[in-house]
Amino acid sequence: MPTPHEWLKAIGATESLRETAEQAGLSHATLSRQITAGRFLIETAIALARAYGTSPVAALVANGHLTEQEAGLDGIQVALAAASDEQLVVEVSKRMGIEGASTLFDAPASQAAKAAENVVRGRFPSNVGTPADDETLGEPSVKQPPSRKRTAARKGTRKADQAPHAD
Repeated sequence: MPTPHEWLKAIGATESLRETAEQAGLSHATLSRQITAGRFLIETAIALARAYGTSPVAALVANGHLTEQEAGLDGIQVALAAASDEQLVVEVSKRMGIEGASTLFDAPASQAAKAAENVVRGRFPSNVGTPADDETLGEPSVKQPPSRKRTAARKGTRKADQAPHAD
């Protein structure tokens, strides 16, 4: 179980205790007293969690008022462990707003690559993944090193071929 200071830092309460108490609608004296005692009361933990946009249930678990089992959090771990890789990817893609991610697993690699490219292009501005103006003119957008001429491929005779020991 984290200390009250560690938990406050974890939920993003990095300002002074007076400002933290004010944001949560608590008195400075109450917050200070509970920190000194080493544990927040249930009402204080819930008020702080709501003020900083975290789950009140997770706050109760973190502050020792509920166990993970009582909060139902252990069921989540069991469900995640039981889910297949595809189920996890599909759920994550839904939450990220990426449609069609499940087709990446059902198609051959070449088709999956094209599908992934389309998914990615659909998530970014229209100019991402398209050639820049200078690329459409045949000029690379990044300056390339000068090309080197290959001298070994030239036709003709070499001095080594004319030497007496060449036979």
